[in-house]
Amino acid sequence: DRYLFFDRAVRAMLDANGRYADFRPDVIIANDWQAGFLPLFFRYGTFRRPIATVLTIHNATYGFQMSFPIERFEAATGLLGSEHPWLYSADGIEFHRKVDALKAGIVMADRVVTVSPQYAQELLDETTPEPFKYGGILRAHRRKFSGALNGLPADFNPKKAFNDEIIPFSFHSEDL
Repeated sequence: DRYLFFDRAVRAMLDANGRYADFRPDVIIANDWQAGFLPLFFRYGTFRRPIATVLTIHNATYGFQMSFPIERFEAATGLLGSEHPWLYSADGIEFHRKVDALKAGIVMADRVVTVSPQYAQELLDETTPEPFKYGGILRAHRRKFSGALNGLPADFNPKKAFNDEIIPFSFHSEDL
């Protein structure tokens, strides 16, 4: 419930009538299942211009931790099945007769990324064992799913990075 509250608060803050209505990010990055409803809320919000969303999956095994009965989700969000029938279908955010945060993020985000190309392939692999249950959903949305290499390259030299001409503003821990 606390993560659903957080996701709703972020939406309300940036809504056209919200406190920060003039702040218009180009992209909202939703990190893991805890922020899985953000792409849904930004798709169905009242915003002055569209805001792109990216869902990052760090560990898909834990995705099932935030799911709600559909009626409870409707009451908490005001997104009613009678007004949005597709939303609560198997192609929408319904997952095993509940509303699921990770599935909502996968289905509603403009892009879905994970922490490495290898992990992306593992998640798409049909032979991946339980408890991962989102492989079919990711395969259905593979056109927008990819892995981004996480971390620094092996030849990274921090002294060189402080003087990199491509980085407009360099900083160091001593400057903080």
